Amino acid sequence: MNKRVAVAVGALFVVVGMGAGAYVVFSGEQGPPAVGQVPDDVDAVVHVDGAVTNDGASRTLANTGLERASLIEGVPNSTADVLSEFEGRTGLDPDVADETVVFSRRTNGSTELAYAGIIVHGNWDRAAVIEAVRNDTDRELTETTYNGQTVYRPAGDSDTATGQWIGVLGEGQYVFGTEAAVKETIDVTAGDGEGFGGRLQTGHENARDGLVTFAVRVPTDRIPEQVGAGPGIELTRYRQVAIVSGSYYSKTNGAGVELRLLANSTEAAQDVEDVTSGALATFKLTTGNESVKQNIDAIEVERDGTSVIISYEESIESIQALLRHYQQRSIGGQSAIQATELVEVSGT
Repeated sequence: MNKRVAVAVGALFVVVGMGAGAYVVFSGEQGPPAVGQVPDDVDAVVHVDGAVTNDGASRTLANTGLERASLIEGVPNSTADVLSEFEGRTGLDPDVADETVVFSRRTNGSTELAYAGIIVHGNWDRAAVIEAVRNDTDRELTETTYNGQTVYRPAGDSDTATGQWIGVLGEGQYVFGTEAAVKETIDVTAGDGEGFGGRLQTGHENARDGLVTFAVRVPTDRIPEQVGAGPGIELTRYRQVAIVSGSYYSKTNGAGVELRLLANSTEAAQDVEDVTSGALATFKLTTGNESVKQNIDAIEVERDGTSVIISYEESIESIQALLRHYQQRSIGGQSAIQATELVEVSGT
């Protein structure tokens, strides 16, 4: 996907701390839900409820996360600015997007996404959507058909397989992505292809209801042996996890995240539960910040058969304190780097 399009679409998800590096499907009230249009054999599925853009708790947390953005030129410093920039860039009103699904598939264990798509359900006019993509990418699109549905392919693109395609799934329904992702989504919607299933679908279905839900296959070959200096935290036991699913949700004056780690066996789940609980205990002992300690205390770890469930829920004020603590640490680290660079330059 063109970088500027990714940035524009990503602006829609900044509210929940997410970026759209792949593709999205939009769907209206007619037809199957967006998750039901995702093709088989994908490695990751993320569903975003359109209500997140107007959710009070989510906007408050996003605004807190963007407080320091004013220090970076050209970066919006509030959710209102993010959504306004999205609409100004694309001409599309983000408030009418009912739901969005991002899906992707790795190739031969690679972290690169040669196959990805975005499904969105919403009341967006087809002509406005196509014009928005044309304007933002400075690329022409050629209209054609596939399996009875209108599709738009990049005109004159020497590599149409990985370029951005657009498929019209129905009234108010679009799929953006690579050629294979768009065509397979159309097939699933038409009943001519298999939707995603197996343990990935089960993981997504078992995720707690929330504004954002997801399920991801774990690339076990990418998990390092440990993180942190010295003895660090041992991670090899997480290679026994096949699927991670979960959700982000909000309450009247709070928000939470629930993760479900599906292991390969009950014994493996016990290992994962032990190492997770141990890591949290170690982290609490080594931090001197009370906000961090309070938020660690809000994390619960339990096992249910082959699944390890990690739950976190706190007040908006407590989460804000945690965000500001790490923002300050990040700024302090950047300041130290800049000071070191200045000294080095001065010494030359």
